[in-house]
Order: sequence, then C-alpha cells, then structure tokens
Amino acid sequence: HVRIGEPLYGAVVPDGGADVLIGFELAETVRWFHKLKSGGKLLANRARIVPVSVTNGRSVYDGEALEQYLVDSCQSPILFDAARLAEQAGNYRAANMVMLGAFSTLPHLPFSPEALLSAGLGLIPGKLQDINRLAFELGRQALEV
Repeated sequence: HVRIGEPLYGAVVPDGGADVLIGFELAETVRWFHKLKSGGKLLANRARIVPVSVTNGRSVYDGEALEQYLVDSCQSPILFDAARLAEQAGNYRAANMVMLGAFSTLPHLPFSPEALLSAGLGLIPGKLQDINRLAFELGRQALEV
C-alpha cells in the first residue's frame, strides 16, 4: 500500500479507496481488485506466476479468466507484459521499474516521471542502474503509444 495525499488516516488503503491499482501478477491483481475505487485506474502486468498448488494438481490457474474478469470489471484497464519488457531491458527482475515507468505516464500525478525514476534508482545498486533506467523508459513507452 502506498498512500499519498491529505488527510491520511492510516497506512492501509481502504476497500474501494485506491485511485490506482498496480498489479504485478494477474491472480494477485484480481485478489486486490476490491481496493480500487469505481472509476479508478488499473495498471497490471499480464505475467502469470503459477502457484505450486496448480503444478501439483490441487487447484487450477486460468489466466484468461483472470484477465477477462479485470477487463469486465474495470473501465479501460491497462494490461501489458511488463516481464517481457524487463527481459528486453536486461533482467526480468526489473519488471517493477517497468511498472513504475508505466505508472509515471498517468495524468494528474503529484510528482514528475524524473522524480519517480530518481527515487526508484536510489534503491538499486549502481551496477544495475542502466538496466533499471531502460526498464523505466520501456514502461513509459509501452503506455505512451
């Protein structure tokens, strides 16, 4: 949970209170969808991380149904393959920076894309900065079309 603005009464986003929901994996995006307010913006990675319970046959993972639920439940959801863009940048683990770059294209944010990039890079070791900078830009480009 990230809360920005005033007044804030606690760290947890209330159900139906999120202006933006960023989902890094389809099932987790669906699991937390109740946090998004009506008319809020959904930004989700199409990545599918299949749980062990599926691989051992105890449950099923229907990625198409998960995507369809999000499409049917949200106005203009943004679904894209951040994992592929992270790999293109040089490391699949840079998907978080791809998502941050995509997020930075949304209108009415109280901070600049440069500020988001700087904050993100400030948490990353120097040897990985170039990959993550590229991942951020690829995320921006994915949504600026």
